[in-house]
Amino acid sequence: MRERGAAVVDFVLVLVVLVPLVLGILQVALVMQVRNTLAAAASEGARVAATADRGPAEAVTASHASVGQVPSKPKSSNVPSAAFHPKYSR
Repeated sequence: MRERGAAVVDFVLVLVVLVPLVLGILQVALVMQVRNTLAAAASEGARVAATADRGPAEAVTASHASVGQVPSKPKSSNVPSAAFHPKYSR
């Protein structure tokens, strides 16, 4: 008669350990997915900027498109255009 609620107590004790462990694993997976997405977007933006006749504005647009973010209106950037760089000026 003394072991009537023992299964419930055991279940709760295991659940207290298992739920945070599973949620922690899911959180780490989400962080890794976001990190990989941003790294791929930065790589894509750098690739676009490195190709001929493209400037920083096209790189930003490619990075945003790779992440899935489309800006509603263009923002002013502190990145100088290729026209001010002596290597790329025509």
